[in-house]
This record gives sequence, C-alpha cells and structure tokens, in this order.
Amino acid sequence: MGAPGFVAIRWLTFASILVLLGAVVFSRLAETLPETAAAAALERSWQLGRGAAAAALVLSVGRLGAQVLAFGGNLADADLARDLVGGSVWGWGWGLQFGAALMLLWTFGSGRSRKTPHHVAAIGVLGMALTPALSGHAATGGALAVLVDGMHVAGAGGWLGTLLLLLAAGVPATQRLPDGERDSALAALVGRFSRVALVCAALVAVTGVLRGWQNIGSWDGLVASTYGQILLLKIAVLSIVGATGAWNWRVVTPRLGTPAGNAQLRRVATVELSVAVLVVLVTAVLVATPAPVEAPMASATAGLGTPR
Repeated sequence: MGAPGFVAIRWLTFASILVLLGAVVFSRLAETLPETAAAAALERSWQLGRGAAAAALVLSVGRLGAQVLAFGGNLADADLARDLVGGSVWGWGWGLQFGAALMLLWTFGSGRSRKTPHHVAAIGVLGMALTPALSGHAATGGALAVLVDGMHVAGAGGWLGTLLLLLAAGVPATQRLPDGERDSALAALVGRFSRVALVCAALVAVTGVLRGWQNIGSWDGLVASTYGQILLLKIAVLSIVGATGAWNWRVVTPRLGTPAGNAQLRRVATVELSVAVLVVLVTAVLVATPAPVEAPMASATAGLGTPR
C-alpha cells in the first residue's frame, strides 16, 4: 500500500475533480433559476470551480514531486521528472491533469460575460475525469478500462460534486428570492438535480461493478485479498450514501416547497456529502493498493503508478 502522503494527494485530487465536475453540471441547472438567483448561483459555482482548479494544479505539482522521490530522485532532479512525464502512461495522465487544470483555472476565472467558458469547461472536466485512470489500475487494462474508469469518475462528479454545489451555491442563491418564490424555486432546482443524480448514480454503480471485476477477476480475489476487502468497505460506505440519496429522492423531495421540507433537505444532503468524503478517502486507499490481477507493485510506488 502506498505511503500516507501518496494517499492524501490522491484523496485531495479526487475531491477537486468531483468539485470541478459538479461545478460544470450545476451551472447548467442553475441557469434555469429566476434571474437574480441564477446570477448568484453561477457566480458562486464559478468561484468554487476556480478554487478546485487551482487545487488540482497545485496537487499535480505535488504528485510529480512525490513520483520523483518514489523513484529515488530528489526534487531538483529535472531529468528524472522529464523522463517520468514524457516516457510513461502515468506521465500522460499527469500532463492531462496539469493541462486541464490550467484550462479550467482560466475558464472559471473568465466570468460569465463570454460565450465559450462553459463549453471549454465541459471539455476540461471530461479530460480531468480520465486522469485517475491513467495513473491507476485502469492504465494496465487498456483503452476500455480507462474509458470505464473515466465514466465512473464522471458519474461520481455528476452526482456528489453537483450535490455539493447545490448546497453551497444553489440553496444560498434561492434565499435571495422573495418569500413567495423562494421555496418553489428550490424545489424546482432539486427536482432537476434529482434526475441528473439518478442517471449519474446508476453510471457509478454499473462502471464500478465492471472495474471491480476487471481488477479482481475471481471470488477469492474479492474476499481474500487486501484490495478486495477495501473494495467491500467502499461498497458498504457507498451504499450508505446511496441510501441517503434515495431517502432524499423518495421522502424529502416531495416535501420541498415548504420551509420544513427545505430544512430537511439541507440536513439529509449534508449527511450524504459527509459520508461521501469517506468514500473518496477509501477510493484513494484502494487505488494505492495492488489489485489481485496485477503483479505486486513496490510499496514505494503503488500509490502513484509506475512508468510504462
């Protein structure tokens, strides 16, 4: 298993990617709000996207430094850093993360006055969704494994990242509306989010099963390996997130449009996101753990990927 520092970098990187994906998806949902609330929600979502892009950029530099150290170099070893970036699948993934983060930092900093930022941001976040696969287990499984892994990340961002933006940007924006419009606007926004979340959660489930089987390959690999046991933990924690989301959808959403229902939404969604943070942490540990179908990796590099 990788060192705690490697896991922490991955955890924060995953979190920043989910926020970036959520910012793009939410910005489309927020455009349907009344003008005053839409402007406030979009401004807030762009601010959060800008912060997540900056974090992804800084984390990419940290990942490169950690990778250099893992291969026996030092932080001033420019030759090794160049070889890692230019001569490995890991390096291609790193370059994609660095370039996409720069693109998104510009996009989220450009404001809503231009016509192109949202389209550019969509391209940037789709590229960002592929970066974990290129430096993780999927890189050994070929193009299909990378695509499935990227779809898994995109689904998680569309679900959990957008939920975060709903709470951090959508709910406060609707509070700017007059009393007669506030509750109905929030109910309509949550209804649109629920439809997106259902599709994205289903995508997470399907692609998660596919990638889990590709990495494990057998029942013994699931129950007897460290990777399989961590995967079971992830499934258990993710089930809690899913159950909370289902409660929101089936019980809380129909009550929206009233002050009591809106308050309950905030409470339940906060619980859902809190557990999701743990899911992301378990995922970071999982990616740093050798999969049963792969040859064992050296513990110093398992968390970051190896040159290929």
